[in-house]
Amino acid sequence: MRTRQAAILGAVLIGGAVLFLVRPDGQRIPRTPDPVPDRASLPQQARVERALDGDSVIISGGRQVRLIGIDAPERGEPLADEAREWARSKLEGRWVRLEYDEETSDRYGRLLAYLWLEQAGQEVLVNEEIVGQGLARSYPYPPNLRYRNRIARVEKKAREARDGIWQADSPGRGPFVGSASRFHRPTCEHVLKIRKPRNLPTRNDAFEAGLSPCRTCKP
Repeated sequence: MRTRQAAILGAVLIGGAVLFLVRPDGQRIPRTPDPVPDRASLPQQARVERALDGDSVIISGGRQVRLIGIDAPERGEPLADEAREWARSKLEGRWVRLEYDEETSDRYGRLLAYLWLEQAGQEVLVNEEIVGQGLARSYPYPPNLRYRNRIARVEKKAREARDGIWQADSPGRGPFVGSASRFHRPTCEHVLKIRKPRNLPTRNDAFEAGLSPCRTCKP
């Protein structure tokens, strides 16, 4: 009998969230809330041990940090080596302050942070600096959008000045298809997965919208 009662134990749902469980006798059992990440346990300052590329570093303690809001070229892409060398010369062996946004880690277990570096008596935002050098693109990804507009402004300046990755870039006639964070060629395999596609006539339109090029179709 107990097994049968346990089998018909139900959950009351509102908007997809389980609020409480209901036993066969009608008694409500409050649902135990999900644990909240302890931000106090996250490193607030750390020494950068190694720069993996333009947007990822290893800090003291062995944790990997992905810089929020930017996307540097990957290995094999134009200026990937230059972006990595910039990060190495700027960060390796230096202490940085880590600032977190809404989400503090990604599905790979990397910390997500803004890195602040003391330079000439004041703090500079590393995420912004590398984009301003033309060695990374703005890559806003919800919900971590605290400095989205700030980074987008320096990207626009670098693009207009044809600095770094923008040297060989052109307006690029499309059309292209935009998602929440990337833009694609219409024939890209990822286009069918986009819930709310955006039509973008040119690459410049895509960049103005704060989107980064797809790494599969390379528009």
